[in-house]
Amino acid sequence: MKKTICPKCGNEYQMGRDGATDGCDKCLGIERDREGFAWLPEETEHRYMRLADETIYTVTRAEAFGR
Repeated sequence: MKKTICPKCGNEYQMGRDGATDGCDKCLGIERDREGFAWLPEETEHRYMRLADETIYTVTRAEAFGR
C-alpha cells in the first residue's frame, strides 16, 4: 500500500488502510467497518455489486458496524 502524508495533520498513513486520497481517516472523520470499507460521517448506506451474478445490494451503516 502506498504511504502518504496527510495534508491536514502531516502524519503518515497508508491509502486504503487508514486514509484516503484527501487525507488520513482521523482528519476526514472516516470510520472503517469490519470489512475495511471507508464510511464518511454523512454516509448512511453503501451499494455494492456481487461480481458472480451482478446483483446489486445495499448495506446500511448500522449493518456494517453491527449496531
